[in-house]
Amino acid sequence: MDDASVQNLFLQDEYVRRQLPRSILCLPLVKQAKLMGVLYLENKLAPRVFTPKRLAMLELLASQAAISLENAGLYADLRQENIIRKRGEDFLAQGERIGHTGSWGWHVATGLVYWSKEHFRIFDYDPETTKPSYSLFMERIHPEDRFSFEEILNRAVRDKSDYEYDYRIVLPDRSIKFLRSVGQALVNPSGELEFIGTVMDITDLKRAEEMRAAMARERELFAQQRATQFARANEALRGCLDTLASVPELDEFLGQVTAAITGQLGAVSSTLRLCNVEKNILSLEFVF
Repeated sequence: MDDASVQNLFLQDEYVRRQLPRSILCLPLVKQAKLMGVLYLENKLAPRVFTPKRLAMLELLASQAAISLENAGLYADLRQENIIRKRGEDFLAQGERIGHTGSWGWHVATGLVYWSKEHFRIFDYDPETTKPSYSLFMERIHPEDRFSFEEILNRAVRDKSDYEYDYRIVLPDRSIKFLRSVGQALVNPSGELEFIGTVMDITDLKRAEEMRAAMARERELFAQQRATQFARANEALRGCLDTLASVPELDEFLGQVTAAITGQLGAVSSTLRLCNVEKNILSLEFVF
């Protein structure tokens, strides 16, 4: 608009009446037929400020501005996407740490190996200075478990099959961890075999199982010992009863025993009752 102060379509516009601009220019910012925005310029001092020469320059600037706006939008979207992805990775890493579970990947043909941060931590390797590899993994496997684990992996590669295995690893400080690895075989479109999977630290679970087994063995041993003691006591009691039965004058013997007990207790008299518990009847009663 060359002169906004003369009669024109926008003369009664509230903004024009309040700001009193003289020269007005409005350029669309277009990138590949897509409207990115609008460039608005005004001059309150003079009319016809936006000459054809200036207009050509401004149109060039407007096209560049449209490209910059699109790039800025793409960058903002990418940055937001990276933030979301980073948060997802952080949540995953925290979840793996809480669950003592790491993740891994293995490309069989190239030998390329991927470990998550928790996998590095479980195997006590520094992710900043260590490049994961099959050989580093095998170095940590307990010597007694290494051969059987290699057989399981070779079978999984040969059959292109999944596997699950419990084993032990030995850390540099000679401490031992119990782990459980689960691997899933995948064949990519080019026919190459890959494995992805998880490794879980089950040391606490194994220790708890060993403790429960030890307690069960102790209870069983205690029960056996008690049974043996009861059997011995029963045998001794049977021998005593057999001895008593062989006494010729049992009444006189029982009287002497009861009298001695009465004297020890300082009692005037005592009563000895013999009863049949099964039939709930009183067989004999002696008063001394």
